[in-house]
Amino acid sequence: MIIVNVSGTRKDIRWLIKNIKRDKRFHILDVSDIKKNEKKPQYSHVIMKMQRDKQHHTRERPVKNGNFN
Repeated sequence: MIIVNVSGTRKDIRWLIKNIKRDKRFHILDVSDIKKNEKKPQYSHVIMKMQRDKQHHTRERPVKNGNFN
C-alpha cells in the first residue's frame, strides 16, 4: 500500500485524483476529505491510500558482467 500526502489548490488535487484513477497501474483504496490549510487558506490537503496493480509490476533487469546498465 502507498500512502500519499498531497498539498495544493483544490483544483490541482481534484486533477491529480482524476488522473490517478485513469491510470491502470494504480488502484485508489481511500481518499480523505479535502481540508483547508490553516496558515494558507488558498491551499488544501488530502491523504490518499493506493495500491499498485499486480499485473503492472515491473521486473528487475538481469545484471550482465557486473554492469548495471
